[in-house]
Amino acid sequence: MEKKSKIAGFCLILALIVAGGIYSSTVFGGKSDPEVVQLNDEGKKQEIPKDPKDTSEELADITIVNEKEVSKENLEQELSSEAVIHVCGEVNNPGVYTLSEKARVVDAIEAAGGVTKDAAEDAFNQAALITDGQRIYVPNKKEVETLSDAEIAEVVLSTPIGKGKNDESSNKTKVNINKATKEELMTIPGIGEAKALSIISYRTEHGVFSTIEELQNISGIKSAVFNRMKDFITVGK
Repeated sequence: MEKKSKIAGFCLILALIVAGGIYSSTVFGGKSDPEVVQLNDEGKKQEIPKDPKDTSEELADITIVNEKEVSKENLEQELSSEAVIHVCGEVNNPGVYTLSEKARVVDAIEAAGGVTKDAAEDAFNQAALITDGQRIYVPNKKEVETLSDAEIAEVVLSTPIGKGKNDESSNKTKVNINKATKEELMTIPGIGEAKALSIISYRTEHGVFSTIEELQNISGIKSAVFNRMKDFITVGK
């Protein structure tokens, strides 16, 4: 009887020690859930077999991998978005360049080797975004002397064919400057009502245009404006 009492007392003390250890680990060890330990018949610690139905860790790994793949895909798409543009005029290396679609006019000019000493670089907005298929013409200082800000903007940034209000009609057929009415002339890029009337007045006084270059004889149509419109006009046959 006495022996049984001693064993019971010993078990009680052992239980209190184990309980105290778990409490201490929970409160002071910073763990919200105590570690469950399973002992074998010999009193040694053994690992608890993992539940084959528990796939939380695998799902977490898959989620991380998928997030990385999506990020990589977005980066590749962003890098593959390009714009092909033509830079000409007062730049050191005029030509066709491929840039990011998020690039700006200043980036296009830098790609073309920067502007020349004669460039009117402060006459237009170099912060404007570029467009695929666009032609960027950098005028010289003399060319912009007689042009308004709106005319300079039209000269510098040529919208790709079919995207601008004037380009849509000129994409169908070139405008015959010897026969066109005022309204038809105003569909030419860079030609407003005043210039259209000047063209009509000029051909009335001097006869038909023999070449499209003769347009530069008209006041207000300098080389920069002419370069903007030359691909959209004809003198007919």
